[in-house]
Amino acid sequence: MESALDGRGSVRYGPPVPEPGLPVVPGLAAVLAEAADRPHAEPPGGGRALLESARR
Repeated sequence: MESALDGRGSVRYGPPVPEPGLPVVPGLAAVLAEAADRPHAEPPGGGRALLESARR
């Protein structure tokens, strides 16, 4: 088992250390992946498909 350090030694009790990165809703992740393949730039804040997916 891996333990995290808090500057005073190992932390023995508490929740497991989270995976790196931020959690993303699966539907939103799919829309982001599709947008990455497009040759044109998205407008600031995202295009219509991205904004609709984020609102769900």
